[in-house]
Amino acid sequence: MIKKLIVFLFISIVLSGCLPSVSKKTSKENAGEFVKGAVIEGFPNLPLYQGAKIIETYGRDKKYGGSFIVKDSVEKVVNFYVKFLPVGGWQSTLAQKASSNYVFSINNQGFSGEIIVNGAADGKQTAITIYLVPR
Repeated sequence: MIKKLIVFLFISIVLSGCLPSVSKKTSKENAGEFVKGAVIEGFPNLPLYQGAKIIETYGRDKKYGGSFIVKDSVEKVVNFYVKFLPVGGWQSTLAQKASSNYVFSINNQGFSGEIIVNGAADGKQTAITIYLVPR
C-alpha cells in the first residue's frame, strides 16, 4: 500500500511539473558567505525535499554547501533522491554507511559532490547535507 502511495505521489509531482528545487535566486550581497534560512545565490539546481527546513547554505568560488532538516524518515528522503536526482539531470551512486546514514555521490555537467542523508541527533528528524564543487 505504501509503495502504491509513493508511486502515485511521484507520478503526480512529475506530471504537475511542481518538483521543488533548491533555488538559485537570492541576494548578491550574500555571495561568498553562510546564509541562515535561505539559499545562497548561484546554488546549483538540485531537487529539494518538500517541507525541508533550510538551516544554512554556503557558496564561494563555485563551491556550495547546505544543511537542511526534515521531519520524515531517512528512508523516505533517500527514496526521494533516488527518484528525483535523475529527473534534474544528476547522476548518482548511493552507499549506505550505517543503518541511518546514506551518501549519494552525485555529478552533472558542471558539478560533483555528495548528498548525505542521516538521522538527526534528536532521533526524530532527518538531516540532509549537500556539498558541491565544480567539475
